[in-house]
Amino acid sequence: MYSSLRSYIGRSGSRQLFVRAAAVGSVAFLLGGCASVGLPLGETNLARVSGETTGSIPAKAAVVDQVDPSDWEAVRRAVAAISPSVGQSQVEWANPDTGSTGTIATSDPASERAGTLCRPFATTVSDIRGISRYRGEACQRSDGRWQLYGMIPDDAHFS
Repeated sequence: MYSSLRSYIGRSGSRQLFVRAAAVGSVAFLLGGCASVGLPLGETNLARVSGETTGSIPAKAAVVDQVDPSDWEAVRRAVAAISPSVGQSQVEWANPDTGSTGTIATSDPASERAGTLCRPFATTVSDIRGISRYRGEACQRSDGRWQLYGMIPDDAHFS
């Protein structure tokens, strides 16, 4: 009487085999997609960073180098517009080409050093990376044009 009844003991029929194969194939396909978009799967993807995928910023660029050169030009023009005789001053700058903005602060009038007029200043750079502070010095060259020197990050990233 019980010989005609079967109990389920995990026997694999063709349908179960197909379902398992489809599940394994789907998982492999999905993991393959993760690897192709650069998601880490037990390996570091830092070695694969290139200038093409990150724009013009090199993977090991210094923080100052990551500021767009046209932003530094906007800072230079703003510093040059501050009268050398003015001591404490704060001016805004903006670069319409990149959308970056910031504030320049000086605390002392420009002073002459070895025949060159120089002034220390601090600036903020608000760009797509957030807001960062830098400090440096602007000196007036013999042709009358101001040039930035020694730009270094003043502190950590704000945002």
